[in-house]
Amino acid sequence: HFTSPTDIMKIVGPTIVEPWRGAIEQATSLKDLRALLTRLERFTVLDPACGSGNFLYVAYREIKRLEAAIYERMATLFPK
Repeated sequence: HFTSPTDIMKIVGPTIVEPWRGAIEQATSLKDLRALLTRLERFTVLDPACGSGNFLYVAYREIKRLEAAIYERMATLFPK
């Protein structure tokens, strides 16, 4: 048995995704966005259930989406 992604997002959304999205939206310089990438690379997630790993999988998926959002913001604010 494992926790459903919907239930996991009830924790991951407000504790991981929303704070990071806010930080990404507030970043206005390339330096700030690169610093966010560095912080995201070092970000650690604890699996509170220590079960099947589904919590970690969902958290990883959302972190990869956040990483993509940082790159998208870089491309939008600082096109070549």
